[in-house]
Amino acid sequence: MKHILCLARENFNEVVEKTDFHDTKGLISILRDMIDHAPFASSIMSRFIVECINRNPSLESRIRDVLKESTADRDAAFSRCIYATYLGAKTNIPDIEPVSSIFSSLALESHEINNFENRLENFYCHSIIRELRCNDRECLLRLSELPHECVIDYAVKDQNMFNTSLIIQMCRFYGFLESLEKRLPEFKMKNEIIASIFMNYFSDSNIYSSRGKEPSDALDNEAGILRKLMTGNTLDYCLKVCNKYYLGLLLGRKFQDFQLPQISHSQFCKMKFSNVKEFLDAFLKLTSPSVSHFFSYLEYYKDKFRLKEDDKKLFVELLREFHKDNPVYLEIVLRKLSKFHVI
Repeated sequence: MKHILCLARENFNEVVEKTDFHDTKGLISILRDMIDHAPFASSIMSRFIVECINRNPSLESRIRDVLKESTADRDAAFSRCIYATYLGAKTNIPDIEPVSSIFSSLALESHEINNFENRLENFYCHSIIRELRCNDRECLLRLSELPHECVIDYAVKDQNMFNTSLIIQMCRFYGFLESLEKRLPEFKMKNEIIASIFMNYFSDSNIYSSRGKEPSDALDNEAGILRKLMTGNTLDYCLKVCNKYYLGLLLGRKFQDFQLPQISHSQFCKMKFSNVKEFLDAFLKLTSPSVSHFFSYLEYYKDKFRLKEDDKKLFVELLREFHKDNPVYLEIVLRKLSKFHVI
């Protein structure tokens, strides 16, 4: 009977064919769980319940009993009301088009709708996150079926790490970033969210590879939104934690003003140094693009880094000054330099 848990519009007929409608105990057990814990699937599941009753009329009284049962779980009680409404019962829940009149003689009332600002989508969002938080993929797919604003509202009201992570992951669905843009100032971790969106979906050679079917103009539109968001302290934060190469690809000319002095290896090879400071200054410009640049060239010029104690101190001072706006880079480089006894 577990195949019923995978019920969707696309596989409705296949699920019906696999179901043993005379296994009353098994069916009621599965349907009770769905009725109590999956209000977000109530539309399609109510159609399935109608099919169950048509195939086995004895199920009608059992399902009626499930809907009428008292429970201390207010979410479950509200979910039962939603299912009852779809099945034709008289309730105070608006905006539901019944799929059947099987339970037209049943009357139920719920006050819980007021707790969700009279919007069923808000309750669906709450239920999806509560019931499916251990299954990221299913949780995201279910949330993607709701209005974007509904999911964002939920995350704004409860700004924990899980909900913040969900918001970042929801940006894989086209149009979500555009809806999120207007609400980002309400998030305490606004800068972290923007940087994470960039690193997850734009900081890769296979840009938006998980959404390869999206038209290129759609991706250009979302890149434009992200570009617009990267200003002020948000841009400062992204410069510290994001890959600068891909950041440069996204920001274009806007990025040039924030780049560190840089020279090529061929330029470096042509330079003549009269003292250690000149060599170290040039080395920092050569290795400025990334941590990997730094350690690749450090290995290449390792013979030059058998420094005296005074020169080691000078190197640290120059390094700290050169990368003062990039504490992440500094922390990684200094830790490894110390580990390998370069400083």
